[in-house]
Amino acid sequence: MTVVFPRRVIEHLHFAMWTPKFAIRTWEKQRPHSLSSGKGNEMNRWIVVSSMAVFICLAGLGTAEEKKASKKPVPENQLKLKPLAFFLGTWELTGEVNLAGQPTTSFVFEQQFRWDLGNNFIQCTSSETKDGKTELRHRAMIGWDAKTQQITCWGFWNPGAESKLSPWAETVTWTQDGKTWKIEKEGVNGLYTIVDKDTHQYECTFKGDDGSSNSWHFTAKRKKMDASVSPVYQHLKDLEDFIGTWVSEDALPDDLPGIGKKGEIVTCRATNTWIQNKAMMQWDFAVTPTGGTTVLARYLFGWDPVENKISYTGFAGNGERTWGTLKKEGNDTWLWENKWCTADGKQGTGKDTTKLLDNNSVHAHSYTEAVTDGKPEPDRKLLLKRIK
Repeated sequence: MTVVFPRRVIEHLHFAMWTPKFAIRTWEKQRPHSLSSGKGNEMNRWIVVSSMAVFICLAGLGTAEEKKASKKPVPENQLKLKPLAFFLGTWELTGEVNLAGQPTTSFVFEQQFRWDLGNNFIQCTSSETKDGKTELRHRAMIGWDAKTQQITCWGFWNPGAESKLSPWAETVTWTQDGKTWKIEKEGVNGLYTIVDKDTHQYECTFKGDDGSSNSWHFTAKRKKMDASVSPVYQHLKDLEDFIGTWVSEDALPDDLPGIGKKGEIVTCRATNTWIQNKAMMQWDFAVTPTGGTTVLARYLFGWDPVENKISYTGFAGNGERTWGTLKKEGNDTWLWENKWCTADGKQGTGKDTTKLLDNNSVHAHSYTEAVTDGKPEPDRKLLLKRIK
């Protein structure tokens, strides 16, 4: 588990800082100008009032024109795809595949339909999770083909190859017939049947390369998000590894002014909680030396939609700041890329690793490749224990 607090303390206590990105905006207040007094004051007032009236009228007309112009026509693709709105959302698929000469194979997929590319297309993805590892099985774009005047789906399948797409590509058409949708191409015949607002079924038969008859089917149940949970949580849910309170104790390797003397024990306490309906994770960190003054820091972790990564940033009480990104590898490892700036302007970078131990009751953190102000720092390790 990564511990967050001032870099000067890090250098002596074998800790590091991390934080998510956020923007700080400032607003300037405008003060109204007062009207001058004296000779001609009544005329001045008349001119100002008249000018304001004209300005307000023009502003109103401009606003009306802007509103009128802002009503953009709905893209033709979106209009043609509107009947597919039923499928938008996240579904859990439970089904079977029957291939000629092979035993029946069961599967459970998670499938998502969402608008993409300016609401001109619907992107569909299907993934399978086994042994804690999620693999993409299918990705497709559904759009309106103006040439054929049909709803068409262009997609690729990865039926189980090791983390790479197989050369199984397909282009199919969707045709609505009441509560059913026909999926057709040469050798492939599928049928979606809408059961109710949260359930649909799919049956498909297709010819193999050798001419054999094959089939697969599934039942799909809509997965409902808790209204109190932000949709962003789906990108941050692995941070559950860190939620709770963690404590570590370490002896100072050297005298550290304002913290303590060499050999004295310093207690570090990290409390990690979800905030804003799980749209962010907040870390409150405290470093308490024996008989000294507690140093406080606060950090936020969130989702960066541009980089498609979890990012973090924050500040410590001594004026230092840290930021960077992190990602989970496998079931028990986190990789961190860190940057920091000390209160006196010195900058640093590092790449760390967190290993989850003892059923996630202990985090072993390794600090590696750390460089501050161009000077390498030694690699370090730290153990943190969960207390709740």
